[in-house]
Amino acid sequence: MTFDITSNLWPKNERYAFFRDKKIVPIKQVGPHCASTVLAMLTGQTPEYFQGRINT
Repeated sequence: MTFDITSNLWPKNERYAFFRDKKIVPIKQVGPHCASTVLAMLTGQTPEYFQGRINT
């Protein structure tokens, strides 16, 4: 998949909206793990679950 600079999490077209109805609860980031922290907020996993599994 190529990078799409015009993509949106909340596009104007309701049919293609991602996370519009999801309640995102902020969690404290510990250390240099911003990507795993955000993924944890979106999925309900812990940040530790993603550390070592993603390449950021």
